[in-house]
Amino acid sequence: MKEVGSGISKKAAKRLLEAGVKGIDVSGAGGTSWAAVELLRSNEVDNYFKEWGLPTSYCVRKVKELKKDFNFTLISSGGISNGVDIAKSIALGADLTASARIILQEVMKNDINGVVNLIQSWFLTVKRIMFLTGCKDIESFKKIGLIRKEEMY
Repeated sequence: MKEVGSGISKKAAKRLLEAGVKGIDVSGAGGTSWAAVELLRSNEVDNYFKEWGLPTSYCVRKVKELKKDFNFTLISSGGISNGVDIAKSIALGADLTASARIILQEVMKNDINGVVNLIQSWFLTVKRIMFLTGCKDIESFKKIGLIRKEEMY
């Protein structure tokens, strides 16, 4: 099941899992806002709905809590635009990440070779972050958690 930019809450995810869904892409606010796209298409000016939805990081954290009761794949998308975003998503509990806008922009700008180079650079960033956090594999990386900036000071 994939959301389209407004995020999937824990409550909605639980209902989906109870219905037999095996994968959830939270697609939270932070990526393409389909509400904003529709506003543009209809020539409406209503900035309130541009930022509508649950942030991707919130959705991943909350939906991940359902892993103790359900076996499913958790996908983080919505604002994933670099290797750091991927690393954060994994550390928050995502099994996979997905990105569209930045990939499409790259293919238009630099063809398929640009996309390959971009994705390789993202993988390298994730590997570097894993090295710096002492994680040898993705499973250990998923267990490290994140510290919020305000908690550091």
